[in-house]
Amino acid sequence: MMYVVSPTDDLSSVPATRKLFRATPAEGRELIVVPTGHAQAMLYPDDALFADPPSGRTFDRVLAFLDENVR
Repeated sequence: MMYVVSPTDDLSSVPATRKLFRATPAEGRELIVVPTGHAQAMLYPDDALFADPPSGRTFDRVLAFLDENVR
């Protein structure tokens, strides 16, 4: 399970997401707290919002997580 959350997202909170993260079995979990954004906007760097194709550190981490955990 991967959790991606931002303190500026008004539909979720970092503390609530951390609580869910702690309740998830340790194997195959990851938590990413990004500085800003909501939904898919969290996957893009600030200077490339909705670039095609997507890129950036968070997007790369999501792809790596999927590669490691989806069979």
